[in-house]
Amino acid sequence: MDADVLGRARTAWRAESVADVDQPYQHFSQWVAAVIEAAVIDSERRHNNGLPYRPTPKGQIGRSTHR
Repeated sequence: MDADVLGRARTAWRAESVADVDQPYQHFSQWVAAVIEAAVIDSERRHNNGLPYRPTPKGQIGRSTHR
């Protein structure tokens, strides 16, 4: 992941963490997992009639050499 984007993600997490004092504290990894889950649900809604995708097994996606 691009270092600049990762740094901005940490800043976004910090901003979100203090935005609602009524919500329990969320670790950075928990916040990232929730963001990914929301993106998956949105993609399923837009591309798969809202139905869950069939999971792609671990190791099935090749590594990119593009930087």
